[in-house]
Amino acid sequence: MSICYPIIVLAKDSGEVSVYRSFEELECAVEQIDIENNEYKAWDSDGNALVLGVQKPSWLRVELSEPDESGLRTAVLEFASSLGIPRDQTDDAPIARILAEIGNQLGAKPKGLFEKLLGKS
Repeated sequence: MSICYPIIVLAKDSGEVSVYRSFEELECAVEQIDIENNEYKAWDSDGNALVLGVQKPSWLRVELSEPDESGLRTAVLEFASSLGIPRDQTDDAPIARILAEIGNQLGAKPKGLFEKLLGKS
């Protein structure tokens, strides 16, 4: 079994959810000390929990853990709610649609990653 991109990351202290299309993009966005201090929860796009760790020569290590779709859904729903997105628009929506709405709310056009998540060409 392999990691299914994108990777969705929850910053535990702020509740902010970020989406990374590649390992390299994730490695550039997070800091080693935060990984060592277990500041994040992460999932692949199939809802599998990921274990973030530190290694050498490349400092970031990402490994698959157990399925955790409910944890992913909770993190994304709570972040959407913190942005003022009404729960009635998100409660039964697929994760990809909620992430697209988060992108819209943050001022990003739903293109590239969000279109890919939504299955649009």
